Amino acid sequence: MVSNTPAAPHPHGPTLLPPLRLSQHLLVWGWYLSLALWVTYPLITNLHTHLPAIPGEAGHDVWQHVWNFWWVQQALVVQPSNPFQTDMIFYPHGTALWLHSLNLPLAGPALLLLPLVGQTATYNLITLLALVLAGYSTFLLAHYVIRAALPATPPTSITAGAVVAGAVVLCSPQRLWELRLAQLAGISDFAIPLLMLTLLWALHRRTWGAAWLVAGVVLIGGLSKWYNLFYAALALLPLLTVRLWTAGRQGTLRAELWQWARLALTSMIILAPFLIPSLREARTASFDVPTVRGADLLRLVVTDWQWVLRPVPPEWWEPSAFAGLALLLAAVGVALARRAVILWLVIGLWCFVLALGPTLNFGMREVAFPLPYAALQALPLVELFRVPYRMNAITTMMLAILAAAGIALLLQRGPRPVAWAGAVGLSLLLLAEAARIPFPQTAAAVSPFYAQLGAEPGAWSIIELPHERMDRQFLEMYTQTYHGKYILTGKTSRDPPRLPHEAIPALARINRGDPRPDIVQLGSATEAQIWQALRPRYLVLHRGRRTIRQHAAAQAILGDLTRVYSDTMLEAYRIEAMAAWLDQQPERVPLPVFVGLDRDWENLEDGASRWLLGAQTATLLAYTPEPARLTLDLTMYALATDQSIEVWLNGAYVQTLSVTADELRRYRTAALALPAGQSRIELRVLGAGTVPAMRGQGDDPRPLAVNVRGVAVRLLSP
Repeated sequence: MVSNTPAAPHPHGPTLLPPLRLSQHLLVWGWYLSLALWVTYPLITNLHTHLPAIPGEAGHDVWQHVWNFWWVQQALVVQPSNPFQTDMIFYPHGTALWLHSLNLPLAGPALLLLPLVGQTATYNLITLLALVLAGYSTFLLAHYVIRAALPATPPTSITAGAVVAGAVVLCSPQRLWELRLAQLAGISDFAIPLLMLTLLWALHRRTWGAAWLVAGVVLIGGLSKWYNLFYAALALLPLLTVRLWTAGRQGTLRAELWQWARLALTSMIILAPFLIPSLREARTASFDVPTVRGADLLRLVVTDWQWVLRPVPPEWWEPSAFAGLALLLAAVGVALARRAVILWLVIGLWCFVLALGPTLNFGMREVAFPLPYAALQALPLVELFRVPYRMNAITTMMLAILAAAGIALLLQRGPRPVAWAGAVGLSLLLLAEAARIPFPQTAAAVSPFYAQLGAEPGAWSIIELPHERMDRQFLEMYTQTYHGKYILTGKTSRDPPRLPHEAIPALARINRGDPRPDIVQLGSATEAQIWQALRPRYLVLHRGRRTIRQHAAAQAILGDLTRVYSDTMLEAYRIEAMAAWLDQQPERVPLPVFVGLDRDWENLEDGASRWLLGAQTATLLAYTPEPARLTLDLTMYALATDQSIEVWLNGAYVQTLSVTADELRRYRTAALALPAGQSRIELRVLGAGTVPAMRGQGDDPRPLAVNVRGVAVRLLSP
């Protein structure tokens, strides 16, 4: 039982952990687990069959997070290798995963669960663990802060307040909203309150051991998600400012600077093996969401109360940041504790302002009013962190501390049963405000064909078409966890340099269900080398309007196909020529240099030609396994009037080609220096084009400018 006698002040500050028995810590864990089970209900009843996410595109990240645990198991247990590098996706080029949110701290317990309960149940249990850890780590921080700021407060009321603090974070609307969107890495931020806790303790202890403990927590936060360290660093700026200012007034500035330098040094040492390659990857990875998303001022507090007592539809979501009760309890804490919690109020306000992003947002509309985050965007690497609204997760943690202080002071004169009843009652009210039941679920089942593939030995890939189906990258990663074979696609936290397999001419022809030759001319030897480099044994066609034509095109291009599986969703074929070659267990064949068409070209015309329209940009995707120099031979003519075409390479201007009207000629580009991997070669038409329908030359309403009949690659010596 917790003593109600206030603890005596300690010369080095409070102890790191609350003075509770192990059974009491386990009781707190059990309470948070109960809350987690309620806010995710009925997940616990479908532990082996469903995953917590809005069905469809909104929750597609769930497939990627399941893949993360599978891949870590493959890399660390099945075939030991570097988990931050893989060729299982984006085969055969592969990709680095230093910037990808593998969530290694939670992958550790996942490795223990996978062989015991299976993949789906493991993911669900880890999700519950992430919620519990968020609550428990906040409990520890709040307990420490109140013991330090209000040492005369009885331990029972401190513990009761800290329990509510954990519930504020665990049941926060923003956290549950992100979980509905399958943002497991986003809610795995338990290291942030742990970092604040160990940092405060280390600043009191002033030892190297304490500094190394902080560094260990920093590593956990970074390996969960690099965002965590960025957000934590911003949140700690007010603490650093206050301590340096106080030390300056007391004449201990040098000693204080040394403490912070020691903490920074140990953290950088332990982070360096992971941070250095991550920064190197950041120079090559692109960002698929260039916009910065700040918090919306009209969506800060839960307002949709109609669903508290009514079942919510699976697609429901409300992007609110805070619970009204949490704000009320925080206000009570500020009113009662005043100066004791002023630092945490300042940190909370600072994080809230940063969460608004570079400009104000009202109802999804931006207002041209610059905010502090706009200045941060000028700093190096800040572009990596595109969602400042997530700073409100730390704002919620600060609200939790303020609420804990107020509750501790309110309950300090009452008996222990009242304190515990207050903690339980307030936690349940927070649960009632934020929980929306039933929590959305996505069925975890896949076609039996993928497990069938998993039982077949060999190192080869499968190709799935069409390329345009929704969430293709995520779903192929998920099904890979069943079959374990290479896939050509994938999705990581950043878009890495990769093989543009969709542009491979033969594969593009199969995908559109049209075996006719296209304008890109690779040659039979180059095409054969590409197929051998890809090593496809099976072709999977997901049923749709082009399935029959895709099958016919595949037979025309790949030869004999044997159907090995069929159901209402897909049909699968063994590529006999490739299977016979793979059965010989050949060595890997390198990819050759090739060029293909991106999706911004007009449709293929009869006679293997494509039109460039007036003022249009059409893109060629080139792949080179290593840096190379080449030229392109473009066979084309302009319609009616001469045209000018600018050639751009990876966003840089190269030259302008003058194309003669109505005269089919071959035009050779200047030498193009391509880096290893994918390059984009843009052909930008400067003229307006001619509309045949307006000239009485047919009914084509398009502004036709240049007709391209052929694209050939000519390699140059280095």
